[in-house]
Amino acid sequence: MTDSQAPVRMRVPRAGGRRQSGSGSWVLAAALLLLTCAGLSAAVTLPAGGSAAAPGATAPSPTGRSPKLLWTGERQAIWNRMRRENHPWWRVLKQNADRSGTPDPVYGDMGQWATLAYQMTGDPRYAQKALVMIRPFFRPGEVGSDFLREMLAEFVVMYDWLSPSLAPADRAAFIAMLNRWCVQATTNEFDPDFPIRPEDSDETTGLYFGFAFLALATAGDNPRATEFLNKRFVGGLSATGVNRATLRNAIRQYVTEMAEGGQWIEGTAYNEGTLALLMMGAEGVRTATRVDYFPEVTRYLPQAARNQIREVAPNLAATYQWGDNEWPRSMLLLRRVEIGGMLAGLTQGDPRAGPYIGQLVEELAARYGHADMDVEWRFFYFYNPYAPRADWRVALTGGQYSAGQGLLFYHDGWGPNDAFLGIHMPRRQPFVDHQVTYFGDFQLYRRGEWALTHPLGYDGPPVEALGTNTMMLGGLSSMVEFKEVVAQELGSGGEYAYLAGTNGGQYLEAGEWQPPATFLHEWTRSLLYLPSRDRRSQTLVVFDRTNAGPITDLERYREEDQARIRAAPARKQWLIHSPVRPRLSPDAIAWTTRRGQQVRVSTLWPTGQNRIVVDEDAAWPDEFPFPEKSEQKWHTRIVPATEQQWDAFLNVVQVFDAGVFLRNTRLRSREGEVQGVLAQRGRHADVLALFSVRPGPDLPQPTIHDDGVSEYNPAVPGILRGARLLRAGYTVGWTAGSTRTDLFLFDLDPGRRWVASVDGGAESAVRLSRQGLGRLTVTGARSHTLRLRAAG
Repeated sequence: MTDSQAPVRMRVPRAGGRRQSGSGSWVLAAALLLLTCAGLSAAVTLPAGGSAAAPGATAPSPTGRSPKLLWTGERQAIWNRMRRENHPWWRVLKQNADRSGTPDPVYGDMGQWATLAYQMTGDPRYAQKALVMIRPFFRPGEVGSDFLREMLAEFVVMYDWLSPSLAPADRAAFIAMLNRWCVQATTNEFDPDFPIRPEDSDETTGLYFGFAFLALATAGDNPRATEFLNKRFVGGLSATGVNRATLRNAIRQYVTEMAEGGQWIEGTAYNEGTLALLMMGAEGVRTATRVDYFPEVTRYLPQAARNQIREVAPNLAATYQWGDNEWPRSMLLLRRVEIGGMLAGLTQGDPRAGPYIGQLVEELAARYGHADMDVEWRFFYFYNPYAPRADWRVALTGGQYSAGQGLLFYHDGWGPNDAFLGIHMPRRQPFVDHQVTYFGDFQLYRRGEWALTHPLGYDGPPVEALGTNTMMLGGLSSMVEFKEVVAQELGSGGEYAYLAGTNGGQYLEAGEWQPPATFLHEWTRSLLYLPSRDRRSQTLVVFDRTNAGPITDLERYREEDQARIRAAPARKQWLIHSPVRPRLSPDAIAWTTRRGQQVRVSTLWPTGQNRIVVDEDAAWPDEFPFPEKSEQKWHTRIVPATEQQWDAFLNVVQVFDAGVFLRNTRLRSREGEVQGVLAQRGRHADVLALFSVRPGPDLPQPTIHDDGVSEYNPAVPGILRGARLLRAGYTVGWTAGSTRTDLFLFDLDPGRRWVASVDGGAESAVRLSRQGLGRLTVTGARSHTLRLRAAG
């Protein structure tokens, strides 16, 4: 079931299992309103003992002043209720706030916890606790850039919320400190005109909203309040484009182009922190101005909420991780619950996001304990523990695709033994820090462990082809000139997921002086995922078209790339990682996981190939600074026995339980236009998957101007988008072992009409998607012949 088909079943949670009194029926009214707006029906249960209160109840600020940033009367009413009921989340907050201003504060506390407690309670003792921790920062001196990106906006919030308690001297010192930090953040001797790098999404986001908060919260008290927000490179509150001309425009570019679909843009170690800054910033501006200056963020948050759920394993014990990662294999609960709570609060009015992410937060709290998760303070800005809840397990089975990062998540189900697939095909985008260079990676979690994975870590193989399940061309990762997802599709009944991407062209960016000649004329990776109804096997068909000539002009590559090229054992290498040394046979690579799962890679094409098994401990003794050397296991490289320009690789990767019948038979059309596999799985219909092996043309070389500077050839994108497509039909035969065969005919030109004849029968139209995927069903456990042709 896809997200668009998701039913909603809501319930309102009990407050930590306690019998409630005071208020509660407004929650039922809010839940029914959500359901009415969505045109859905659901069973809604109330907390025991709920009593009447108006929907959207509000309460005045107990400090005598309504803050400008982040605060609303509705949130105050929720906080008041949490205090009355001694909710477990309130107990966590109070415990942390009580430690503020003592010799034993919570790690990372600079006054935030006590500031929260002051605003929630109006108790001046908490304001004084916060000031004890803030005053040391009043002393002149520089702070680190990482501190500024994370805490500039936060300290403005503390100024805003603590204002009723500030003596004139403290107020003046607080403003002087904030101004000093803004001067530091906007000073860069190497680039005074644009001192903040928009390639750094967390720094850009954190500092931009720090400037915006300063303008909105200190106006009237601070002559320099708007100075920094209005600097040319910052860009004010309104975006003027989707580009890097200003920090404001860059944020719009991050959200609308690079993070579309829900996945943020800098990898696991950075995404959660930047999302927190983004949410806090956009909501702070909205509450201060009563205007939504960030409609792109408002639109994005439901996507991000669903993505947060999708990237969690079915048993809630692991998450999908990619790119630079300082905590490999960690759930990183403090971040996950912080982000989940913020998203739940900000999307609680969206029945397709808020109820689901809120339910995840509560289940994580129940599983790991409220206090033990060490949740961060930003969680409490927005989280509403009384909002309606809905079980995502029904609604979010199946797949979700995040187009910005080319990341497909697919859940077969949400039982503890169900499977979870991630395919990552990063497309060409404006550069950001920690950007990965690989293309077409995949990982699979099943029966409580990563059955298919690879090293995770920081500043090493995890961001390169060498450390992922992908290909290396000429010893290098993907090319930068053209890198695009060209097809993506999810079966309406959950029977398959399909993702294809094409890469090629120049390895270096345009504008380089005398670049080397283009050698990769096309690499298209197509992945077909086939879940199983009985949950006993998962099948991933991986097909790679490669058109790669010899590398010339070696001296024009960077030194580190020259070393990679020289070290490559072959021009084309297909990589698969395993936790143990694999077992090799003429037609397969196999291993057994720690929990006894069977993994087999059926190596169908090329028929002549060599395998290179690599012990990563021996190969990478000290080259890559992984946080844990235990991430280094084994990998196998498949290389063609004969080096040539055109090759097709077809491998079927399967994870299965012992005793499951699986057979994969290579197939080729009569004239060699397509290659594929007949995949046979016990108790399932046979699947016939066919891919184009018609070689595409070589790419034109870049233009080199008189000054030696390069310019990409504008014809390259059009050539590569169509390189895989077939414009004429073919004939293919197979012998079915089941009473039905499901045909997946990939790479058909979607601009043509296709017809097919089976076993000499009458022609009929082929169901063709916009992605160029034709679907047919053929009955009979016998030999069959398909004749396919383009009718127009």
